[in-house]
Amino acid sequence: MIRPDESNLIDLPGVGPCPRPVDIDQSVTGMSRLKSLRAYRFAPETTIAGESEVDEVLIVVLEGRISMEVSGASSLSAEFGPGQILYMPPDHAYRLTPLARCIVAYGRAEASSSRDARAITGTAAAGEVLHLRRLSLRAGEAVTLDAEALALVASGTAEALVASGAAEALAASGTAEALVASGAAEAEDAPMGPLSVLAVDAGSGTIQGTGTAEVWVYSA
Repeated sequence: MIRPDESNLIDLPGVGPCPRPVDIDQSVTGMSRLKSLRAYRFAPETTIAGESEVDEVLIVVLEGRISMEVSGASSLSAEFGPGQILYMPPDHAYRLTPLARCIVAYGRAEASSSRDARAITGTAAAGEVLHLRRLSLRAGEAVTLDAEALALVASGTAEALVASGAAEALAASGTAEALVASGAAEAEDAPMGPLSVLAVDAGSGTIQGTGTAEVWVYSA
C-alpha cells in the first residue's frame, strides 16, 4: 500500500514548489515496462512546461480543467476535463495551463516509435506500448488485471483483491478497499482513500466495485 504524500513538493521551473502526492516509479514497483505514475495538484494562473523525452505519455485529468499545447513532429492544442485523455508521443514538448484547480495524472512507458499527439474522448487509448481503458463498475462488478497493469479509481468506491503479483490501484476520488493476500493464509485488509496506491509487480489482481465506480486501467 502506498498512501498519498501531500507534503511531497516538486520544484517545477517557472512555477516553484508544486504538490505531487503520487510519485511512483520503477524503483517502487519493480515493473519493467510501466515506467512511472505521478499525480500533481496544479493551481490556476501557472504554466507548466515539460517533455515526453523517450516516453509515450497518457495524461488524464482527474479533477478540474486544463489547456494543453504539444509541439514536436506532431502538434496539438486543446482543452481537457475529467474523462478526457491526452496521448503524447516521445520527443515532444508541452505547456500545460490549469484553467481551475486540478489534479492531473501522468502514466509513462518507454517507446521506440512516434505516433501523432492526439486528444481522445472515449473509453480507450493506445500507444505503441502503453494502453488505457475506462470502465464503469457497478457494485459487485469486477475486472481482472494482468501483470504490469494499474487501475485508477476516478470516482465511486471499489476494492482490490491481489492474490499474487502485479496490479496497482489508485483511488483518485471516493474510497476503495484493498485486500492483499500474502502467501497461502495471510491477508492484509487495507482501506484506500483518495490517491492511495496499491502496488505489486507480477501476477494478476482484481478490482471490484462496491458502489458505482469509474476506473481507468493502464497496461503495458
